Amino acid sequence: MSDGEKEHSSVPSTGLKIHEKAIEVVCEELQSDLTTGLSSEEAERRFVEDGPNELEQPPRISLLMLFVIQLNSVIMYLLMAAVVASAVIRYFFDLNTFYLTAP
Repeated sequence: MSDGEKEHSSVPSTGLKIHEKAIEVVCEELQSDLTTGLSSEEAERRFVEDGPNELEQPPRISLLMLFVIQLNSVIMYLLMAAVVASAVIRYFFDLNTFYLTAP
């Protein structure tokens, strides 16, 4: 079991994840009561044993990395290819030569 996946030591392993079980079964396995919850002493003991009930914050993404991530999509690649193709066509074929002028 990894550091981020702590389970209470009294929870038996049944193969099912905790969110897949019935709430009554989970309360029984965690030695809790559905109506009253944990006693203050039990909550303090679990806090000391397991630590605070907090999720780890994901690492922040810098603005530059966010910009790069936004560019990494099929639509952006198509738009960039269209810009390059347009620039190449304008460079090699001057559009003014295709227009007919009246004598």
